Parts: sequence; C-alpha cells; structure tokens
Amino acid sequence: MSSTTFHERRSSATISGRRTWTPAQFVAGAIGLFVLVMGGVAMARAGFADGVTAQTVEVFGFGHTALLGIIEATFGLVLLIAAASPYASRAWLGGMGVVALAFGLVVIFEPEALAVWLGTEQANGVLYTILGSAAVIAAWLSPLFITGRTETVHHDDKKLVAERDSVVVADTTAPVLPGGQPAAPVEHSRVVVVDQ
Repeated sequence: MSSTTFHERRSSATISGRRTWTPAQFVAGAIGLFVLVMGGVAMARAGFADGVTAQTVEVFGFGHTALLGIIEATFGLVLLIAAASPYASRAWLGGMGVVALAFGLVVIFEPEALAVWLGTEQANGVLYTILGSAAVIAAWLSPLFITGRTETVHHDDKKLVAERDSVVVADTTAPVLPGGQPAAPVEHSRVVVVDQ
C-alpha cells in the first residue's frame, strides 16, 4: 500500500562581478590632490583676517592669495570627487581641464590682469596650462576598461514522497515541519522526505 511520487527541479543562476575603470580616474585624482593641497596651503598662509585678496604668498614657488587658494581647493575637490567614477572622471576631467587651460593662457598672456585679486604670476599660467592640457589629453585618450567574471551556479532540489510507515529523513541541516515541508528555504542541497 505504498505510492511514490518523485519531483525534481533544477535551476541555475548566473552571478556576474564587473568592474569598470579608466586611467582618467588616476589622472583626475592626482591633479585634484595636488591642486587641493596647493589651495589649502595658500589659504593657511594668506589667512582671511584682512580679506581674501589682501596678502600674496608663495606656495611651491607660485604666487597666491587666499581667493586663489579657495578657487584651487574647490577645483581640486571637484576632481577628487569625480575620480571616484570612471564615467564622471572623464567628463569632469575634460571640462575642468579646458577651464584650467583657458585660465592658464589668460595668466600667461596677461599676468598682471589678475595679479591684484589672485596674486598670479606668469609661472602660475604655465602651471595651469600644463595641468589643463594633461587633463584634457587624459580625458580624451583614456579608454574605459570593463573587467569581471561570470560564474554559473546550479541548484538541484529533489523531493521524494512515499506513503508508508516511516519517519522524515533529510540530508540537509534545515529542520522539517510536519507534512514534509522544510522550515527554512533550502539552497544548494538535495532533500529527501518520506511521509507517513
């Protein structure tokens, strides 16, 4: 007086781990960190007691006022934030590079035009032109790398039900409720249930 029912269910899932990066992230981070530090040192040396344009100081051999320090710190912070994303780093590095390049050229050709407010000299213009050019070239030429792995996991769940005088047997550590149902979801294991 025994009847046997056999159910088999197979499924598989694909797990994909993907990482995207670009060399522009490293260029944005390096330029951003350098300019942020330079701006921070300029603000610390010039101070804000007499105003943001009152005192001109030298940082790494370049003239600065506190106002230029604020501008540089903001510029550097934007590039550091953009360096966190491969997509944003290329876009922001290119855009900020164009701004730095244009600003550098203005300072090279008219060094006295902004000297009163920013404390810039011709050397500042050369620095900003080099940094801006490097940023634009890196944003333009940096490829986007996508690396990763794909793993397929197979799930095998078998259930055997037989009507006879016996007990519940399972080859898993999950407890089984009356009626043969697992108390918790069973993953990646086979379950054999024999009901009374």
